[in-house]
Amino acid sequence: MGSQGMLNTPRMAGTLLGLSFVVCMIGVVMFSARNGTTGQPAPSFAYFAVERGFFVGAVVIAAVGLAALAAIVGEAYGDARVPARLAAATYAIATVVLLIGEASGLRSEHPPYALIVAYVVLAFLAQAAFGALLVRTGFLPAWIGWAAIIWNLGWLVVLPIITPGDIYFPVLHHPIPLLVGIALLRRG
Repeated sequence: MGSQGMLNTPRMAGTLLGLSFVVCMIGVVMFSARNGTTGQPAPSFAYFAVERGFFVGAVVIAAVGLAALAAIVGEAYGDARVPARLAAATYAIATVVLLIGEASGLRSEHPPYALIVAYVVLAFLAQAAFGALLVRTGFLPAWIGWAAIIWNLGWLVVLPIITPGDIYFPVLHHPIPLLVGIALLRRG
């Protein structure tokens, strides 16, 4: 089996999606350990760079896992190929936007807000689209697709209302990949 075929297995996609959650949580622990929620700066530039690296790494891993999921669903359901690729491409674009935003933020500990907002919106929409795809195809239980739709669109509406000055909470982007990853691993 070539590398393309090996990546496009439910087990590999599930592993990557689950791993994205774990990597994100390491970043969350580092952020919490320095009291980042209170605005406490990182103890050193290296600490800050590693912390942000975990958040970016989680998004990159999720992007690869979602691309693999798109390929699997597209192969299993021919009419889902284009929507699956569009959802994966949207998440890939969100990933690039976050990479640029976080890299720019390394200089001041505050990434350019417009790029972060673009990432948040694109990432939530892409994951909601994957949820719709899962509901439509029945590739995984429908409740997982509905959970993805409700979770992502819900946060997209709620965050600007409850925290209008900062809608970037990296941890919110990884529970659905974890849920989908577990379902894929169970499916085998």
